[in-house]
Amino acid sequence: MSYIIAFVRFPESGMDYPVACYRTDVRPSESVLVRLSNSRLKVATVESISYLNWDCKSRIECKSSEAIEDEYGILIPSIPITVGLATMEAIVSHLSRLGWIPLKPYSKQYKIALTNSNKTQTANIFFRKNGVDLQILPERDASIPRSFSRISVSLSEGRTVRHFLSQTKFNLYEGIDRFAKCFLSNEEDYDRFFKSVGSSDRAANVVKNRIFCANPEEEMGLRSALSGCEDSEGRIYLCDGVYI
Repeated sequence: MSYIIAFVRFPESGMDYPVACYRTDVRPSESVLVRLSNSRLKVATVESISYLNWDCKSRIECKSSEAIEDEYGILIPSIPITVGLATMEAIVSHLSRLGWIPLKPYSKQYKIALTNSNKTQTANIFFRKNGVDLQILPERDASIPRSFSRISVSLSEGRTVRHFLSQTKFNLYEGIDRFAKCFLSNEEDYDRFFKSVGSSDRAANVVKNRIFCANPEEEMGLRSALSGCEDSEGRIYLCDGVYI
């Protein structure tokens, strides 16, 4: 899955293609190298950036300006694929360096959790496949938990909010970073962090935009294009109560 999706255009094409983007510093109009599903590299121009959490098979490998030529004159990337808070792994690693303690939730809907306490309260950050939940409890933890110890999740306690990755208007992972820093600074006003953002419906806008996602050189069928948007029953929601 890629939270950030870049819509790119290849020189020979008049259409925009969605590709995975694992960096936060890519901007519209920039030239990038795209790694296709068949492992080929192609130069493309970024048309727009969206936060959609889709499962695209092609990805941005690097900016064209960051590529170097090997002995055969072939462009190859010179920097890591991930830059900035673009993935769950990146934000979890970043918050761990700030002192947040990683935990393993008993609930299988969560990939990982982080916890920390300020002067008066405890906060938990729960990472799901398609979103992030925040929780503030009114008291400090009596003791500091061990890293990766087990944690039970009960969102009926304290102040909670459920955010969704798909269709957010800003980088949610960067928003989580802001919350984490504000909480450790003992700010008392967290209202801006507890307004749910994003949508649980990852497929509603896919029909008109996501046609070529596995390999821009090969047109795909509708179900293949929407791969990764299935619900727990394997259905894909289109709109107005219609599934495929």
